[in-house]
Amino acid sequence: MSGQDSPRCADSYRRSFVQVLVIGLRLIPSEVGWNILRRLRLWEIRQMEKRLDREYQTFGRLKAAAEQSSQDTGGLHEELEVSRKQIEFLRTEIDFLKQELQNLRKNILEKRRRKWAV
Repeated sequence: MSGQDSPRCADSYRRSFVQVLVIGLRLIPSEVGWNILRRLRLWEIRQMEKRLDREYQTFGRLKAAAEQSSQDTGGLHEELEVSRKQIEFLRTEIDFLKQELQNLRKNILEKRRRKWAV
């Protein structure tokens, strides 16, 4: 009985080794593609964070100017409101892009599992 199980085991081991090797070779370009895409998206997020920092600086300058100048601040208040809306937009967009990146990774992994039957 032991003699019959041994060839089956060896054959099964070879098949599983080959399957793992094939999946590993497929995984390399897939992961390289994901890393390129991830880096591009992270670069985009960093750029938006820099814009958000600049908008905070602009808002601070406008706020200080509005506090110093008690005369005709109608134009300043309008600029403050535009700056506040821009800050809100950028925050929302950054959060959206971060969530989209996480969802993209989950989708890529799920497609990979289905495609490769893993």
